[in-house]
Amino acid sequence: MAVVVMSLTGLMVAGPASAAPPPPPPSAAALTEWWNTGRGDYYAAGTYDGNVSAIQYGYTQVRIEAYVLSSQVTGSVPLYLFWNAARQDNFTTATSAGINSAFQHFYGQIRVEGYVYTTQVTGTVPLYTYWNPNYGDNASAASAATISTLVSSGYTLVRIEGYVYPAV
Repeated sequence: MAVVVMSLTGLMVAGPASAAPPPPPPSAAALTEWWNTGRGDYYAAGTYDGNVSAIQYGYTQVRIEAYVLSSQVTGSVPLYLFWNAARQDNFTTATSAGINSAFQHFYGQIRVEGYVYTTQVTGTVPLYTYWNPNYGDNASAASAATISTLVSSGYTLVRIEGYVYPAV
């Protein structure tokens, strides 16, 4: 089926309509992307405490990056927040590779920011980790806008951490 668009000059056919992704479950929590210019640090927060901390420490909200599960369900794992004071870097990760890397680089575990699926389920998208050696910064991304910003700023893809619901 084509989308019909009205213009001042008449009807225009804009091409096939694409179905919107299904909304996240009602219990899902926004995973908010924050940025701190002074630290050169992106920070993804999925909890009230995480968002309050971001504001307290001078982070600016970038966007709602995605939606994470607020409680664990079958097929999901915790999305952990780690902090490295020497690097001034927050790092959210859900994979054993990410957790091992955090500990190897002297990050301390802070809290669980939500839960992500370990395999893709209907309506979910990948949550990626990107790394920028110039900033010493890990960043989480699920949206095309954030991925574009990270890549244009010299970040490189590290891995998929899990699967989340896209921001709507």
